[in-house]
Formats: sequence, C-alpha cells, structure tokens
Amino acid sequence: MSLPEISIKRPVFATVVLAALILMGIINYGKMNVDEMPDTSLPYVSVSITYEGAQPDQVDAQVTQKVEEAVGEARGVKHIESTSREGEAEINVEFNFGVNPAEAAQEVRDKISAIRGELSDTVKEPVISRFDMNAQPVVSLAITSDTASLREIRIFVDDVLKPRLQKINGVGQVTISGRQEREIQLQLDQEKLNTFGLTPAAVAQQLRLVNQDVPAGKIKTDAQQLSVRTAGNFTAVQQFDSVIIGTRDNVPIYFWQVGEAKDTIKDITSTARYDGHPAIGIAIGKQSGGNAVKVATAVKQELEQLKGELPAGMELQLVRDDAARVSESIAEVWFDLIIGSIFAVAIVFWFLGDWRSTVISALAIPASIASTFLFMKLAGFSINSMSLLGLSLSVGLLIDDAIVVIENIIRHRQMGKDARQAAVDGTKEIALAVMATTFTVAAVFLPVGFMSGVDGQMFKEFGLSILPSSACRLAYPAGRPWSRLAAYACGQS
Repeated sequence: MSLPEISIKRPVFATVVLAALILMGIINYGKMNVDEMPDTSLPYVSVSITYEGAQPDQVDAQVTQKVEEAVGEARGVKHIESTSREGEAEINVEFNFGVNPAEAAQEVRDKISAIRGELSDTVKEPVISRFDMNAQPVVSLAITSDTASLREIRIFVDDVLKPRLQKINGVGQVTISGRQEREIQLQLDQEKLNTFGLTPAAVAQQLRLVNQDVPAGKIKTDAQQLSVRTAGNFTAVQQFDSVIIGTRDNVPIYFWQVGEAKDTIKDITSTARYDGHPAIGIAIGKQSGGNAVKVATAVKQELEQLKGELPAGMELQLVRDDAARVSESIAEVWFDLIIGSIFAVAIVFWFLGDWRSTVISALAIPASIASTFLFMKLAGFSINSMSLLGLSLSVGLLIDDAIVVIENIIRHRQMGKDARQAAVDGTKEIALAVMATTFTVAAVFLPVGFMSGVDGQMFKEFGLSILPSSACRLAYPAGRPWSRLAAYACGQS
C-alpha cells in the first residue's frame, strides 16, 4: 500500500502522526535559541601574554618563540601569526577548517601549560580565547554618580552588581571597563636605605614574609584540637609602617624610617564616559549556545530590582540592548514569511477560483513549517535570519505541490469517480512527479549546507532548513490526510 493510500484509507492514523509532528515542532520552537545570525564559530585561537617591563626583543626571545614552538605541535594547526610588543606577546593560531573550536582552544591550553615552567616567573598567566561571533555582549550598562568617586562605584560593582549578574542563568562573561582599582604603593627612599645598609630586595623579602596568612599546624590536648595559623595579612596601610625590616646595632629598623606606604589606584588602562560624565561600563555576554533574547530579558529584570538597591547618587543606565535588535530582526523575517504566505494563498485562490481548494492548499504552509522546527531542533539549529530565510523560500515550494494535487483530484472527480477513489488515483498518479521535484530541491540546497569556510558556516542553516520543510511537503500536498476532504470539496465545486 502506497503512502497516498495509507493517508486516505487510514485518515485518523495519518492525521494523528502529522498532528504529533506539528505539536512537537511547536514545542521545540519555544526551546530553540534565538540569534541574529547562525553560529559561525571558527577554529581561531588567540593567546595574549603579559611580560611587564620587557622590551620587544626580550618578549620575542623569552616568550613568543617558545609559545610558537609549543603550539606548533598541536594537531590541525594551519598557520601561526605572532606580534611582540613592549611588555606583551600576542599569538594567533589558525587551525584547519573542521577542527572543533573548543577542542582547538583546549589543545593550545595544554601545550602552553606544558612549557609554563620554562617561562619567567614575572610572566603573567597566558589568556587563551577562541573566536566566536556570538560571544559579543548582548547588554551594555553604565553606572554614573554625581557624589561617589569611580573607586567607590567600582567597589559596589565588584561586591554587589557583578556577582548578581553572574548568577543569572545563561550569562557568560561580564567585562568591566573604566574602573579604578586599589593599589598599595610602597615607595622606598634610596638614600635612607644606603644609610641603614639595606637593599630594596631585602626590604621586599621581609615585607613578603610578614604579610602572609599561612597554616601553622594543630595543637592537640586531651579535651580538644585547635588549628593554628599565622594571620599576617595586613588590613590597613598603616600596618606597613610598624614592620621591622632589619636591625642595626641591635636596634630595630621600621619601614617608616626608609619608605612610605600610599593607598592609591592602579594606572588607568581604560576609561568610560556616559553623556560626558565619567562612568564604569559593564558589558554582559551570553554563554556559548545560549539564547541571547532570554539572557538579555533576564538581565533587564535583574537591573530593575538593582535600581532600588543602588547607593544614593548612583544611576544605572542601559546603554545597549542587542537582544532588542535581534528580536526586531527576527520579527522582520517572520513578517516577510507571513506576508509571503498570504500572497501565495491569494494567488492560488486567484487561479483556482474556489475557496475550499484554496484553504486545503493553504494548510500545507503552516503544517510543514511547524513540523520543520522539530528537525531544526534535532540538528542543533537556532532561530535566526538565515534559517527563517530558508523557511520563507520554502513557502513557494510547499504550495506548488498542493495546487498540482488538487488540480489532478479535480480531473479524476470530473471523470465520475467517487471521492475516495479520486483522491487515491489523483494523488498516486503524480506521486512520482512530486517526489522528483522534492528531490530536485534537495539536490540543489543540500550542497549549500555542506559548504566549507566562513560562507559555509553562514549558509549551513539556510540550506538545511529548506530540506525538512521540502520533505514535509511530501506528506502535505493538499494535505495528504486531507486528500479525501479535498476530493469531496472538489466534487462540490
């Protein structure tokens, strides 16, 4: 028994199966991520290493070359580009296309960890990141105040705002710019050091020994056991002045005699301004594979609660909301898809001249598109401009088979056949032609989904989103479970 006969002779079975596909498609649509563009994660990994005080030639010889040799042994490396600047090395690693970006980043991280002991102790921990177009911030904020300093704002951001934002489900990186970080500067007077016969290194070593918090074992008695530690971490700047850094003729030498401790801020590396006023900027990104719209919505809800908890004088401003732009972009594509469907149905009515046949033909559009979301979810696609563009294109492909099937059923009905037989014969007669057109569409768009390079990543979801909708139209030409209904409708026209 062929597919048309099963659908027509077992209408309840066919309808339940197709209704289940439609329902699962609608359910999975609500679970899909929403992005402006498809995920185009490319196998590019960047390594940034800070080597303060070193000249470019020192950075190149002591850091860059060693990292290049180590990373060059990673599997799938295609090209390495490096730049050595004063106090900084930047290495960009390109892998062969097809290498998983996450695995590439982990491979680089492992290779650098293997040579970490060969680098100078003054070299800071390497920062390894991979290229991800969807890792851009979805929300940007600015905090200003007419009464509080940037340092006071920074304390509120670090202690209250940032932890609250990081707890939101789906939030990835939270980047802060324009903040002033506290720094304790210990300034030594070289003439005074010479007077006491001390060196800066000796003073630094003594301060390091005194200012630390380390465990010192346990004290056990018959009744109890106590943990012992040396609680030496300083909590105030003035405590440095009372540190004994040496002796001379059995007389202790205190730090205040050779230097001064100042409570200042670090050198400012970035600034932020909002409406011409100094501010602290906060950029919030989503986790890899997260839903940009849901993350932005959750962040804005949290911000509404935080506004009531801001210290007096502070103002929290929403500077940028990429999720709103993404939603508008997706809404525009949906609007085009709906308008295209309406015009397609109107043209069908214009040529067929019968509203019953037009309605039956129009059922193929929402039914096929809804079912497509199930397959898109299983393939790991997201709701974006490219995937919806593919569905928009499939609208015309969906309705043409419906027109052909209805016209053929009308012809068999006019030959005097009953509704059931007309539906069976009319659908079966052109089944091969319908399948041929569907496979032709698949042959055209399937290679698009497997293109390589950046363009391939961009158009993958476009090409592959058309295929399930085209496959669904095999089950919905005039709605095969509705073919019997089509036969009766055509017989009454």
